[in-house]
Amino acid sequence: MPQTGPASVFSLIEESFDLEQEGRIGSALQRARRALRQARISDRPDQIAAALVCVAHVHFRQGHYDSAQMFATESLDHSPADAEARADALQILGLCAAETNSPDVAEEYFHQTIDLSRQIGYRRALRSALHNLSAMVYVPRGQFELALAADEESLRLALELDMPEVAWFPLATMGWVCWVTGQRERALALA
Repeated sequence: MPQTGPASVFSLIEESFDLEQEGRIGSALQRARRALRQARISDRPDQIAAALVCVAHVHFRQGHYDSAQMFATESLDHSPADAEARADALQILGLCAAETNSPDVAEEYFHQTIDLSRQIGYRRALRSALHNLSAMVYVPRGQFELALAADEESLRLALELDMPEVAWFPLATMGWVCWVTGQRERALALA
């Protein structure tokens, strides 16, 4: 008989993220939906919020922005003001806004994610939101100094968190910004 406790829901969420990283989107969505079903049965808001974020994440990765927004918004209804799931939901809403040509809305969500992540010490989400703000809002607007500042902090956090697999995201953006703004030496130093 399957467990319905926190370990079961959160292990399904972890499995879903792992499967998504492997490119097994269908399986990732199945695990996310199963986690959500189990979370709803448990009737625990923290589990429901986290599972909704997981489902939203998979939909975002598929380009289903309306569905991703719907699940992320519902997650906000279940998550306390100081929950990691809340920061993750805000970030997904920012990503969806950026992908649907609403940079002002995206900027607001990314700033909310950054502020909340700083308040609760959620450095993984902080790192990601800083880079997303840089690459998806500041660079398209030509706000290159702001982009560099955000990505410098994102890179520092990636290194501090021992996440070299994501360090290239801010490095790529910073290198491009430095190159197109004539800061060739700085761009080469990043390589």
